Amino acid sequence: MSVKPPVISVILSTYNNINWLEKTLWSYTYQSHKDFQLIVADDGSDSDIKELIERFKVENALDILHIWQKGNGSDKAKILNKAILASNADYILLSEGNCLATSDFVESHLAKRQKGYFLSGGHLKLPMDVSKIISKEAIETQQCFDKKWLRANGLRRSFKTRKLTARGLQAKVLNA
Repeated sequence: MSVKPPVISVILSTYNNINWLEKTLWSYTYQSHKDFQLIVADDGSDSDIKELIERFKVENALDILHIWQKGNGSDKAKILNKAILASNADYILLSEGNCLATSDFVESHLAKRQKGYFLSGGHLKLPMDVSKIISKEAIETQQCFDKKWLRANGLRRSFKTRKLTARGLQAKVLNA
């Protein structure tokens, strides 16, 4: 009996950032679109990353594939190529192991895909003190993506914070 491949593979590059990778993996457990494969492209991390991924595979309903190569974090392109080859989906979404995904992240990418096009996205780099206080609960409730919550926890106003929560016409204008 053959298993139907997932619609999309999300590839996360990482190197020895277990705390940030854990938060990122939590964000993928709360996706509105569930039919995706998660591939962690690991450029030589210590065994604690492997242990984290194995724990997530047991505790969550995520389809995670860990692609590891011996290295020191300096050959990202090579591990990404290996991860792309390991994918069994028709559509690939590349991200980082320290970037949290909103609950509609995968769904939004799928809705905007077009054959023959590359879709590029952005990110909002948070100050370290704000990043450190983001908990599993803040990710689950999505409050860590809320401008008011971010400001209350130390994020200064900027143009990029507008893009974080923009929807509809405002999002189209800001992304133009």
